[in-house]
Amino acid sequence: MVTYVNSHNGHRRKLGKFTPFLGALFFGPVYFLAKGVWPAFLIMATVYAPLVQVWPFLLFIQLIVAFFAAVIVRRHHISRGFMPEVIA
Repeated sequence: MVTYVNSHNGHRRKLGKFTPFLGALFFGPVYFLAKGVWPAFLIMATVYAPLVQVWPFLLFIQLIVAFFAAVIVRRHHISRGFMPEVIA
């Protein structure tokens, strides 16, 4: 588990190693909305909307996004000023 700390206000956010994969796999765009990653939510919502009719392809895209969920959330935290906490 990695803890991200905001250097400006000391706020901490924890990110598990397998949690983003499971969250994105089972909950899709709602997981990113709950994590506060608005760009990923908006992109996924606009991509998913026309693909609702073709659900097997939608499940394939859901699986691909789930593999990259940890990277998406990590980059979002770093872009917002959070840095991984180093335990010495």
